[in-house]
Amino acid sequence: MAKLERSGIKRILTIYIVLIIEAVITFIAAGRIDLPRIWTYFGIVIVCQSLVFVIMFTRFPQMTEVVNARGEIKTVKTWDKIFTFLFSLSTILLTPIIAGLDVGRFNWSYLNSWWMALGIVFFLGSMFVTEWALLENKFFEPTVRIQKERGQYVVSTGPYAIVRHPGYLGMIFLYFSFPLIIGSLYALFVSLFVALLLVVRTALEDKTLQEELEGYVDYTKKVKYRLIPGMW
Repeated sequence: MAKLERSGIKRILTIYIVLIIEAVITFIAAGRIDLPRIWTYFGIVIVCQSLVFVIMFTRFPQMTEVVNARGEIKTVKTWDKIFTFLFSLSTILLTPIIAGLDVGRFNWSYLNSWWMALGIVFFLGSMFVTEWALLENKFFEPTVRIQKERGQYVVSTGPYAIVRHPGYLGMIFLYFSFPLIIGSLYALFVSLFVALLLVVRTALEDKTLQEELEGYVDYTKKVKYRLIPGMW
């Protein structure tokens, strides 16, 4: 059984560090800390992510290999580097800044508690879909490449029997949950941009897999939808 390596520890720490950075940026942009819905969001994320790690390493020790691999960033596609930059800029900086300015300083918009409840449902749905995909696919990495050194093959079980890229669907749910939970309509516009980025990346990754991964073309004939069942 694989042990947690330095890359895996780095991956875990990075998740928490990014969350702290996003929280700090949000509160700085808001200019105040007495905003319960922001605390609620980051509290839910940290608690849920911690529970996932505990369950993962105690009930599914094989996931250690996945965490180790996800800590080794190996971007080789130019378009993927561009995506990574735009994605990080949007999720780590733009969304927290706009959301903080909206709900803390200027009150440009207000989404009531019903929207907050929907955001929590989106977040929990995101966690479920993403972790399910991680459990089924040990080749689930942050970057797009064919992992020849790990003997990558086509995964067609679990959520991959429904859509070809369930991880991206989970991420879209995640980045819509933040504005809904904290109550910022304007931050939702950034979430729409992030969703568009993920749709574009889905198409480009799918094209890469069809061209470079043996058996993937046959898989696309069985699972026809990339991201949304019945639509695309």
